[in-house]
Amino acid sequence: MTDKRKEELLNACIGWICEVVSKNEDLYSSLHNVIGLSDSEIEEVGIDYLNKYFTDKPDKCLLFSKVTLTADNGSTDEFYCGGIVNCEENLENVDAYADFLEDNPDAESIEVESRVYSYGEGESENPDDEELAKIANKGDEFLDSENVDEIESSSFIILTDNEDFGEDDGEPFRMGGL
Repeated sequence: MTDKRKEELLNACIGWICEVVSKNEDLYSSLHNVIGLSDSEIEEVGIDYLNKYFTDKPDKCLLFSKVTLTADNGSTDEFYCGGIVNCEENLENVDAYADFLEDNPDAESIEVESRVYSYGEGESENPDDEELAKIANKGDEFLDSENVDEIESSSFIILTDNEDFGEDDGEPFRMGGL
C-alpha cells in the first residue's frame, strides 16, 4: 500500500469518526485514547477545536507571558511572548511591542500588565513562534487548564520617547537653590 493510499484511508477514518461521534469530549477520547493520535497530530489533521481537551504535555517547560499594553491615548493590544516580562527590557525584541509603539507615536506612556505562565515539565525554555501561535489560538481556556501554571504577574509603566518631550519652549531651565 502506498503512503498516499494510507493517508487517504486515515483521513476517511478520521472523517467518519468526526461525523459519528457527536460530543467533542467523546471525539477527543476516541481519537486520542482509542486510536492513539497525539494532541499535535489531532491539530495537524485540522481538528484543533478539541484543544481544550488536550492532555499531552511537552517534554520541556515552556515559559511565556500574556502581555496587555494600554497607551495613554486609549489604544490597547494583547499578545503572547516567550519568557518573563516584568520590565521594559523584556519587551525590546518583541515585534508586537515594536508594532504597538509604531502605531502609537503620540503616546507618552504605556501601561504594561503581564502574567507569566509555565506549561510542561523539565528544563524551561521560551516557546518559538509556532508554539506561541498555538498558545494564542488556545486562549484563556488553555491558560485556565490544570496543565498551565501562572507563576508571576506584574504591571509597570513605560515612558516613551515622545518627540514633544524636552522641546525648548523658549524659557531656559534654571535650577534654584543656594
